[in-house]
Amino acid sequence: MITIYDTTLRDGMQGEGMSLSVDEKVRVAHALDSLGVHLIEAGFPASNPKEEALFELLAGESFETAEVAAFGMTRRRDSAAEDDPALRLLADSFAPVCTLVGKTWSLHLEKVTQVEPEENLRMIADSVGFLVAQGKRVIYDAEHFFDGFRADADYALRCLRAAAEAGAQNVTLSATVSNPAGVNSGTVTFRLFAGAVQVGTAASGPVTEGFAAADYLLPAGIAPQTLTISAAFSDPNFTPSSGEADLIIEPAPVVIGAANATAPFSATDQIVPLSAVVTSANAPSVNEGTVTFTVYDAGLAPVGTAVTSGTVTGGAASVNYTLPAGSPAQTLTIAAVYNAAANFAANASSVDGWMGSAPHPATRHDERSSPSRSRSLTRRRHIS
Repeated sequence: MITIYDTTLRDGMQGEGMSLSVDEKVRVAHALDSLGVHLIEAGFPASNPKEEALFELLAGESFETAEVAAFGMTRRRDSAAEDDPALRLLADSFAPVCTLVGKTWSLHLEKVTQVEPEENLRMIADSVGFLVAQGKRVIYDAEHFFDGFRADADYALRCLRAAAEAGAQNVTLSATVSNPAGVNSGTVTFRLFAGAVQVGTAASGPVTEGFAAADYLLPAGIAPQTLTISAAFSDPNFTPSSGEADLIIEPAPVVIGAANATAPFSATDQIVPLSAVVTSANAPSVNEGTVTFTVYDAGLAPVGTAVTSGTVTGGAASVNYTLPAGSPAQTLTIAAVYNAAANFAANASSVDGWMGSAPHPATRHDERSSPSRSRSLTRRRHIS
């Protein structure tokens, strides 16, 4: 059986000057369905709100032949597939088929993603396995497979096996059509756009063996969003060409540290001030988000009720925590969790702090009789 897989609504939109409204894309999808196309790659829902809106509309459409495929990428390095927002969006999509593009060429691992080969294999397997477990039929798109096969056949095949063994229904070998002699001249100029507005200053790089790269200075303070990368090739010996891709700006990671605290034993509820410091290597100061404090005993059972701070200001957060009456003298653990904000990502629970619930200081009672000055002092002491 021959299955027709159409990429007009994603790859076809990357040509210079190509832009369709959401409604126009829905009409294209119906036109493809009327032609008997089996699978329609509708787009990359995690790339921008317009693509996400398209999938919301397509969810309510009926097709006679075609099924909709949602496009995405393997998980980010050093993260779990189930925690990747883009993969989670694919999992929650109505689309029964998900197409994942992954790296198979060692040049891309070295120059583009800067990921170790073994980690790339884990990224492929984890991502495919996650979506299969969510009930999706997965197509693995082995990007630049034939370039990768020429460079390192064994590794390219290992990438395919990683996808297949994780449950991919199809493994697609993708080829990039280029000048057969290789391009070793000209430049590629890169620009970033937020919609129609350019972000930052254009950067250019020379083309060597068909590859070009440039360091692009992203202005400070760009909020998390998906920007469009525009790459334009120019050389007097070749026809000019251009292409687009996505740059996903993610919330910055934070580091949170809880401060130590102490409190005496009390037969009644008592208020204990708790505080934490929130920092990020990506910003001079964190001034958004909140911190939730919870106190745990040695068995990890909560002591008291969790309290969430007000907005983090100057990288600091604090609360007044109610320590229940009668909490025995012990060492407790303070867990401080930063809750995600617009520009900063939530972090895992930090258990840096401790609270020593110290014994209440006892008052020494010495039984004394205190007669008048003219009488002798009688002192009695209990000895045991």
